[in-house]
Amino acid sequence: QALGVDNTGANLYVGDGGFYQQSPLINDPPQIVQIALSGNGSTTTATQYPLGTCVTGVTCTLSSPAGFAFDLNNDMYVLDSTSNLNQSGARVLMVPNGHASKTSQLPITGLIAPTAITLDAAGNIYVADVGFVSKLSVNSGALVFPSAGSRLSTTVTNTGDLPLVISSVTLGNGTKSSFKENNNCTSAPIAPGGSCTINLHYANAGKGFDTLTISSNAYSPTGVSIQLSY
Repeated sequence: QALGVDNTGANLYVGDGGFYQQSPLINDPPQIVQIALSGNGSTTTATQYPLGTCVTGVTCTLSSPAGFAFDLNNDMYVLDSTSNLNQSGARVLMVPNGHASKTSQLPITGLIAPTAITLDAAGNIYVADVGFVSKLSVNSGALVFPSAGSRLSTTVTNTGDLPLVISSVTLGNGTKSSFKENNNCTSAPIAPGGSCTINLHYANAGKGFDTLTISSNAYSPTGVSIQLSY
């Protein structure tokens, strides 16, 4: 009931909703099948893809894997919808690609029977549900300042199960930037579930564009970038 290919093009994922029959009783549980692709898909190997261990309070037992999406770090987002056996508890799970050891559940609530999930280039997640599309902003992507002298802030949250170490928060234009920043993110590791705040000030009416880069142990060496504009 779902298909997804990771960002490397190396694996195809299939969401198998399982099979339930009362008489005679047959109950094949839902699962994710990983198909390793090679030779442009001419050679394939299929195996069951486990979610591994989930963080405390989250179950790794699937109800109905209805969609897959992948971010720039190749983290997998699994849309686990409702099924005939489970009429509640639709959710989005995040299976980390190396920067954490446990699968977590994203703070997106109120889902009824979602059928599709996708991400944009800024890392925002969109879920199609009954009658509406729900959006969860995972990465800020961009901050637009309304006027000279205005101030905005963005929050960094550790959704993994290991301490988040933010090594630097930098402006691309350095000391020549029209923006100023201060934060409480680099002073100490951020515990799982914790957060920190980056405050930004558009100091003058000069060059109204810059890039804020957040470097940490959770992402690629290039870090996470937020585009600043006036």
